Amino acid sequence: MIDALVLAALATGVETYGIKDLREGLYIEVRGVLDERGVFVASEAELLPPDDDVIIGTVVEPPPRPGRFVLHGQEIAYSEKTEWEKLRPEELQGSRIKVEGRYRGPRKFSAREIAPRDKGRDRLASRIDAIEPADGGALLKIMRWDVFLPDGIKIESGTPLAELPVLPPRPVAPQDETTDEADLFGPGIELPYDLTLFGQLELDTAYEDEFDFDEAVDRDRAELEVSARMRLLWEPTERFTGMGTLRANWMYRDDQDEDAMSDTDLTLGETWGWWRGVLGKDVDLIVGRQDYDDLREWIYDQDLDAVRFVVRKPWWRLDLSASTNFESSTRDESATNLIAYLSNDDTERHLAAYAVYRDIDEPIEEQPLHLGARAIGEWLPQNDVWADVSGLSGERAGDRLSAYGLDFGTTWSPSVLKPLSFTAGYAFASGDAAPGGTDHAFRQTGFQDNTAKFAGVTSFQYYGELFDPELSNLRVLTVGLGARIATRTSLDLVWHHYQQDEPLASLVDAEVNPKPDGVDANLGTELDLILGMRRYADWDLEVVLGWFNPSDAFTQDDDALLGKIQLRYRL
Repeated sequence: MIDALVLAALATGVETYGIKDLREGLYIEVRGVLDERGVFVASEAELLPPDDDVIIGTVVEPPPRPGRFVLHGQEIAYSEKTEWEKLRPEELQGSRIKVEGRYRGPRKFSAREIAPRDKGRDRLASRIDAIEPADGGALLKIMRWDVFLPDGIKIESGTPLAELPVLPPRPVAPQDETTDEADLFGPGIELPYDLTLFGQLELDTAYEDEFDFDEAVDRDRAELEVSARMRLLWEPTERFTGMGTLRANWMYRDDQDEDAMSDTDLTLGETWGWWRGVLGKDVDLIVGRQDYDDLREWIYDQDLDAVRFVVRKPWWRLDLSASTNFESSTRDESATNLIAYLSNDDTERHLAAYAVYRDIDEPIEEQPLHLGARAIGEWLPQNDVWADVSGLSGERAGDRLSAYGLDFGTTWSPSVLKPLSFTAGYAFASGDAAPGGTDHAFRQTGFQDNTAKFAGVTSFQYYGELFDPELSNLRVLTVGLGARIATRTSLDLVWHHYQQDEPLASLVDAEVNPKPDGVDANLGTELDLILGMRRYADWDLEVVLGWFNPSDAFTQDDDALLGKIQLRYRL
């Protein structure tokens, strides 16, 4: 029997959709109630053409200071430009109201219009910033709130889904396509003069056992690292944002074959000025230390001191920058980097082409040029696909470079096997058995971190948490099994097999100590277990167990083990 809601929709020209039809960037209105956990539980939802951000509810908290009030835990700012309809500021307390304006962050919503509302369900309307599966439905990120949509909810739309525009990500920082967990902060503390203070505390502990593949030699390592970051954000106008970040770090290391040591340092993190609309409304300028971060961190995950122009149109985005790094290795400090990244500005179905050119003076002269293309996202039903291809040319120490690397794979999350997911991937980087003349050994950009999520809630080293090599002269076969074992909690079991393209007595940036014999190309296998928990908004927990079984390419053949725990709190 056809559902009554569907019949009504057919009669009125309104179409209905399900949770699976949603995607980031759509503008949605949800009606429901805010529960005791601060989650907005929706009973109705409707997709609409983009408009102002909207909050409807009753003001119950006292105003924090003049020109501000709180609605559903969100601070609302009003000014002489705010339009008031049949209501005065002194009448806000206890009133049920509708606020229209612009969401600027957890501590600031700029009100354009405020009007009284009759009794009814509370309401939120804004861009969908994120979608995550949850027990019995899905969690949407809408402004500062987690919004729960139950399975089976009918999402109405008076406009066909294909005709609704997809809004670009909110301009809260000049990131590329994504921000990983390490760079996320909490709601912060609002200060005078349009300043907001953010903080982050992180505890990392790790134990490395037999990384030399030799039980007869005592070279195991235990590490403890505590870091704190303080970030100050300044938003004096809609066209300018400034940011400053400091990081304090304390590290303790105990090696079996050496004396224990500790170290403390203070460094400058992301610190920049961002001017919007400097060359027309679609061109932004960002100057300073910036976080370059791509969706898979296959190209870059690095703080660079840069001048960057961002050109953003409805269907594409272009980043152009010149950069160096004033606080890094000798190689990076001596380098001038030119980067161009052109994408469709869509994180759900991402297409991009890029060029990364580096002019490096020390310790050897290099001029590598990476030209690449990628496709990432939901290109197949119930799959998150990735495909990265890069060609390397230029010169290194007088030799011409001609090499290539690629990485293909998918994570399949079939609805009939929910909450399980299955991952398969293959990565290849060309090697060179006889260097000299033309060098065919592929190297990544030097900015990469090779970290991403599969279908879980936490990212990890997708070439192996223990072995963790740079993709160079290497073939990596990956198979993974994942499960969302609870709300915002996931478990990933990931297996890797490693083989050199050309058997050589060297590895590039691998975490293990021994070198292969240069005869046998087979390097071994690794099995990782990764537990991630993001159940609480301000806390992250990650636990990693890794096991590596070396092959006959190594003289020593004892298994290596890794254990890591990471705990992070955001302010």
